[in-house]
Amino acid sequence: MTAIPVQAERVRAAAAALGLAIEVKLVPASTRSAQEAAQVVGVAVGRIVKSLVFKGKQTGAAYLILVSGSNRVNEGALEPLLVEAVERPDAAFVREATGYAIGGIPPIGLPRPVRTLMDRDLLQYETVWAAAGTPHAVFEAVPGALGQAIAAEIVAIT
Repeated sequence: MTAIPVQAERVRAAAAALGLAIEVKLVPASTRSAQEAAQVVGVAVGRIVKSLVFKGKQTGAAYLILVSGSNRVNEGALEPLLVEAVERPDAAFVREATGYAIGGIPPIGLPRPVRTLMDRDLLQYETVWAAAGTPHAVFEAVPGALGQAIAAEIVAIT
């Protein structure tokens, strides 16, 4: 049996602390992209949660945006919600803000609070799959319960 990576264990522990029952699943192939994750898990790409980080142009604040794997973030819809223009940050900023590398960013288990917006399109699915800290670890969750556990703002951003 393969030991769970420390990053994935942080995600599992954070979920437990939030009262969110998840099981981290280690997978042999990469889940770095939504399409890869969907193939590995065996679900439609829409059921994959993309955890995207944006950076506020004025404040430099990190924002975590959770969106369905089949959608793209509409920055025009995002910026009024955040009350500032945003940009895609570099990998170093993402790791500093989330504690994880791009391709494995989970929606839970971050080292400090990050304002999180969840696209309401995810709520159409009974369950969704999200990264669990590495490109080789994922977990399944009920989207409404996930959003509630992390106090995500449910919005239309696609």
